[in-house]
Amino acid sequence: MAIECKTEFDFTLLLDGIDQLSSEMEDSLFAAGCDDATISMPSGWAYLTFCRAAASLKLEPPVQPSPSRAATSSNRGSSA
Repeated sequence: MAIECKTEFDFTLLLDGIDQLSSEMEDSLFAAGCDDATISMPSGWAYLTFCRAAASLKLEPPVQPSPSRAATSSNRGSSA
């Protein structure tokens, strides 16, 4: 059995076009999946700072069900 080692990666995203932080913007970021970012606005620039543990810095696409599985699960329980 292989053990996957994880490294902590720190990175920061600069948000363009943000004049001030608001609870609506923070809620939108949270809903979009940025629930682990620190939001700050030093010197008038909005930043999202992350510290994530992962096997690599490579971005993995989200797993989505295949169309055939989605159709199969939606047809369960229906009689033919």
